[in-house]
Amino acid sequence: METPLREAAGALRAGQRVPLLGVRTLADGSRLLPGTPMHKAQRWVDYQFRHPEKYPRFSFQPDADWGRLYESILKNLQAGNTFEDAMLQTGRYERNGAMMMPPPGSRAQGFIPDSVKGNPAELVWGQPYPFVEAKARKELSLSGNLEAMLNYVEKYGGHLELWVRSAKHPDGATHMTKPLLNALSNLKEQGKALIHHYP
Repeated sequence: METPLREAAGALRAGQRVPLLGVRTLADGSRLLPGTPMHKAQRWVDYQFRHPEKYPRFSFQPDADWGRLYESILKNLQAGNTFEDAMLQTGRYERNGAMMMPPPGSRAQGFIPDSVKGNPAELVWGQPYPFVEAKARKELSLSGNLEAMLNYVEKYGGHLELWVRSAKHPDGATHMTKPLLNALSNLKEQGKALIHHYP
């Protein structure tokens, strides 16, 4: 890490954007998985260099506020399941491992989308992205990871492609609550959302 940290510090002093730091994949070529120690350490390094006004000195030990934010994003992340895997394979989407973290002091909720078209190595708060999300719940409400994504797309642009269970699914169709349907309808009218039913 010494060389990339020195390069990042030089870029900051010159007023340039900090390049990606450290590893994005493991030795076998697979991506870092959210919740693992390596993923957490890498995201902490990235976050400090993304927000030098808040962190003027580099630290390997994450601060308490950032740690709570990281854990809250993980709590809202639905564990992978058969439905999500099938949807990703059907749409030929690559599983996302990048975390969308709001800037320090923000009240916004961070999130991890199931997939992001183009498969960027990192997600920068405030930039528009084409998110893909799969939810196989019996009832789906405007909450957690999904609400955070909808709010983000509404404010910063981009697009959300949502996959839910169809009536052909062995467990039946996903029922979406009225507040969620209203939020999705609003984004659909703006060309910022699309709903797919699977299978």
